[in-house]
Amino acid sequence: MRLKCSLYWRVIVGILCGVLARVFYDNQLIYTLYEDQLKECSDCIDRCPACPPVKVTRELPLYVQPAYKPRGMYEVTRWIYFDDTHVYDIINEEPKLDITGHWREEIKAITQVGLDYINANRMLGQQWTLVKLHNGYMRTDCNRGTDYLLDLIVKSSSTNLSHSGKDKMIRVSLVHALEKITDAKKLAVKREVKVDLKVVMPVTPDSPYIQDFLKEYVTNPPDINVQLIVVLFTGRSNTASHFKATKEAINNVMQYNPKVPIQLLLYDGAYDYYNGINFGIIKATTSTDIILAIKEDMSYKRGLIRRCRSIVMLSQRVYFPIAFSQFNPEIIEKGMPPGKPKDINKKEHNKFTGYWMHDKHDYFCSYQSDLIKILSGLSTRNLQNQKNWVYNAFLRNDIEVISAIEPKLYKVKHQRQCSTIKPSLEEYKDCFKSKAKSLGSKPALGILYINEVIQKQP
Repeated sequence: MRLKCSLYWRVIVGILCGVLARVFYDNQLIYTLYEDQLKECSDCIDRCPACPPVKVTRELPLYVQPAYKPRGMYEVTRWIYFDDTHVYDIINEEPKLDITGHWREEIKAITQVGLDYINANRMLGQQWTLVKLHNGYMRTDCNRGTDYLLDLIVKSSSTNLSHSGKDKMIRVSLVHALEKITDAKKLAVKREVKVDLKVVMPVTPDSPYIQDFLKEYVTNPPDINVQLIVVLFTGRSNTASHFKATKEAINNVMQYNPKVPIQLLLYDGAYDYYNGINFGIIKATTSTDIILAIKEDMSYKRGLIRRCRSIVMLSQRVYFPIAFSQFNPEIIEKGMPPGKPKDINKKEHNKFTGYWMHDKHDYFCSYQSDLIKILSGLSTRNLQNQKNWVYNAFLRNDIEVISAIEPKLYKVKHQRQCSTIKPSLEEYKDCFKSKAKSLGSKPALGILYINEVIQKQP
């Protein structure tokens, strides 16, 4: 009996010693890891979430909805990664895109908001200046808006920039919240607009496109209360013969189609797109007209006219349709992948027939009185940097701009000639860039190169 009792006591004592040893080991391990973290934070770039005792609260306003909680792995909302130079995702078949256009504006704005948040909270007890955006993540949540995670490398504002001070990395979590549902409920009944719509189209004296445009225009007459105003530039002395031929072709179309409302205006001087629009609306429109400005190498259908009328609002809103630019028809057919038909509809929207011109805002729709105010600044614009000039001018004048894909507006592929009569070097270079971009899709050009170059090599 005594032997059994002593055995029990030995077992109990052994178990207690093991437990105490494990607790001591765990505490020592935790302290060691914590100490290593502190050393790491003091020896390299500080990462704010891992550097005690700084704590960042994540309290959100009451109107910000909680994040959506997925019910399974296939419902997880994907985050897009970006840094200060590129966006990484499959966008337009590209795994990495340069930060341009709306990406540049959004990332620049949210980075500044993140820096303002850091300084407003005096992170680590001081003010900071931005060195660079190191990492960025964004996700659009249908319940509450857009979430951002930003890793900003900052430098103390009090540190002399010539001194190699220690940069710090601070993570900021931001939410661009959606409108409160009570404020977002807007109901409006808009009747069909019956006002006149004028299509204003400046034309170069040696235009290779105007005859094709007019042929399609008179074949499919526009809706009622729509008039085409052609502003033909006389050009310089070396284009006099081209001007005469273009003018005669336009007059012939007008003569044989008297029921189609077309008006021809002559502008004495070298071609300038915005000057042509301004001249056309002053000479042939009234303040209550809606103006649709397009170029001569375009093609459109009635759906564009209906959307133009329904979107624009006097002194409030303008519409910039994004056109679909067609690829070279010969390259489309020769570069089709094996097994796909070569004789396809060239105006069908797919990756083999063309691309959306997101960076072009030369085509727009607005009320005449709004456009007159914008074009009053023509004399002060910078001719060497006039790309998207009207688009930016509307934004500066506190008018809502809607820029959206327009399925019924096409930039028709022609044998494009980059004319030296362009008013600026930028437009001349832009012509060659557009010419190269509109050759064909990357898969089609790759197949064409294999078939026409590599396989024919000896």
